[in-house]
Amino acid sequence: MKILILGDPTVDQHYLTLPPHPSGTIQTGTAGPVPEDWKRYRRYHLIDRAGGVHLTARTLKNLRPDAFAVERESGRELWSLATMACLKTKNDKQVIDRAPTIGATGAAARIDQFDGYSERPARSDKAEGTVAKPFAEWDDAALGPYDVVYLNDAGGGLRQRCAEVTGKLGPVADGASLILHKRHLPLSDDRDPCSILAVRMKTAGVRLVSANDLRREGLRLRGDLSWHAVVEDLAEAGAVEGGLVATLLKDCAQVLILFDVEAVAQLKRVEGEIRIDLIFDTRGAEGAVDGELPGAVYGKMNAFGCALVMAIAREGAAALPDDKHLRTALAAARRYARDTFRLSMTGTDLSIGEPNVTINALDEDDVKRLGHWSGRLTPRDVQSFGAPKGRTTRLDLARKIVREGTGRIEHLPSAKFGDLFTVDRREMESYRAIYRLLRSYLEDPRRSKPISIGVFGPPGSGKSFGIKELLADWELPIKEYNLSEIDAETLPGYFQELRDASLQGKVPLCFFDEFDSGGCELVARFLAPMQDGTFRDGNRTHPIGRAVFVFAGGTAKRMKDFASGEGLPPGRATGDMAKTLAALKVPDFLSRLSGVIDVRGPSPDGANDRDYILRRAILLRSILKRHVKDSVLVRKRAADIADPLLDALLDVAELKFGARSLEKIVTMSRIEGTGAGFRISDLPPEHLLEMHLANVAEFVAAAKDG
Repeated sequence: MKILILGDPTVDQHYLTLPPHPSGTIQTGTAGPVPEDWKRYRRYHLIDRAGGVHLTARTLKNLRPDAFAVERESGRELWSLATMACLKTKNDKQVIDRAPTIGATGAAARIDQFDGYSERPARSDKAEGTVAKPFAEWDDAALGPYDVVYLNDAGGGLRQRCAEVTGKLGPVADGASLILHKRHLPLSDDRDPCSILAVRMKTAGVRLVSANDLRREGLRLRGDLSWHAVVEDLAEAGAVEGGLVATLLKDCAQVLILFDVEAVAQLKRVEGEIRIDLIFDTRGAEGAVDGELPGAVYGKMNAFGCALVMAIAREGAAALPDDKHLRTALAAARRYARDTFRLSMTGTDLSIGEPNVTINALDEDDVKRLGHWSGRLTPRDVQSFGAPKGRTTRLDLARKIVREGTGRIEHLPSAKFGDLFTVDRREMESYRAIYRLLRSYLEDPRRSKPISIGVFGPPGSGKSFGIKELLADWELPIKEYNLSEIDAETLPGYFQELRDASLQGKVPLCFFDEFDSGGCELVARFLAPMQDGTFRDGNRTHPIGRAVFVFAGGTAKRMKDFASGEGLPPGRATGDMAKTLAALKVPDFLSRLSGVIDVRGPSPDGANDRDYILRRAILLRSILKRHVKDSVLVRKRAADIADPLLDALLDVAELKFGARSLEKIVTMSRIEGTGAGFRISDLPPEHLLEMHLANVAEFVAAAKDG
């Protein structure tokens, strides 16, 4: 198979600083020669490496030596600069090493900061790693036709001299079975190096673009929240006649939209409608892999494109990519994104090895967690994304979750933070938005005031649990205060505790539980701490410092209930509600919150809540695993629980106190002995069930015979 690579070159510069020369340190009181002055200062290295089309060519040539690469000269060169940082292991985690040493075994490094581009006249000497030949040396008559054409179009010389490119491209590429056009900004540029191949592009052309570039051209794509949102956004964009999605699709067979390394959307027209195949990380949102390690690597989109070509080529004949090829390419790009640059030192010369792209030996667990959804970009099909909508199907899936674990839903979009696991779209999006917000705060030491978050939910829904799991990796000191038990005079003491922690260089995670109790009397007392980061103690005002304030509602189940005054006691909820809320400073309080989560819990959140049964199943599996693992989880950890009892717990029980009630029903039951299972006879007496169930008779009847 013959592959032609054509594209824009760059010169990538890698900047690395190292500690001063070992001989530059003078030990006090020791004799010996005084080192040269320059050895007292930090050392730096600046390494040039050919990038752009050369990076593509090196990647493909490592696996396809017969690939032929041509660079598109434009009389200029773009130079990029990136600051490198070495890594070290600390507390079983990879962190930036600010004082690295590169020994005989070398060192691992990643990009710490991308510093930008500069434009320079093209030079005659070539940077290390130059592979592609100049365009002027392309003798198409001698090269013959190609099976695959890979255009690395960075918006540079390939478009600036488009007519010249297309004149040479036509004769050798018109019979290609795959034309992959990796296109960068501007996406709406009329200059198209594929224009000479218009007929062939209709059947063999694939445009590869990044979601970030689409955003920069005005599309809304909420990949950092959920894949549900992405499918909705693409459906909305695809419905616009003459819009960007329609324009990209009009003259090619497929458009591939890459969401970093977490998902790829394949769009194509079938019988006048746009169809989508979405390959996605079922447990992560866009950008999740980047958060696993400090720093970054460049060339992730290049890695995906090269892996895609390789996945197709190894089958022997070039063709349009299918879902199997896309899955392989995405898994390869994810592996590449987790890799590092390899640094080695010979004398004073530093050399750099790039992360490796391979489609072999991929992480099986990583491949398994890539889900696949296919449908039309129509409102009806979009609504079917995610968990099944039918009641019977959902109940069957919920049973499997309890019996076999959450692995039964690994094909569905979900979110996981520590021990927090949810398949509920609203919860996924809320937790991810809050996580992004809090991560930004915690990683920015310049932010010296507290950040405030509101968390609402019914009793026993796990309001504090979710936030604790969200921030578990930061190991923040936790302070919990129940405001239903105090008066205003107690608050300064709480704030002083937080100030003490801040003065020690810590960022306390503080829960103000039931902050809306007592008719919201204490709400006004938090305005200055939230806004100014200060509190009054007598006649003195003190700064609190950095802290995460979490206000957990006690009377209001949802934020909108708190905002409308639904949680106020009868004595307060009289007269003009707007004036009452204003007097209590509720609107002022809400304006100071940086984010809100409505935790739904294991009970239905309104008549249209169809996800509660899955939330309850996940919770019940967790409870069984924690409390009665040896008795109930048998036969390769499959839960042995009677069918009618399981259905009653999942779909009949009206829990008075949410997760707490479900846990109490299990722990009060008489489940004894290894492998004993869980039967109706194990349940506690009905008068005890009444403490936690609002429909005991109905529940018991269902548990007996279904």
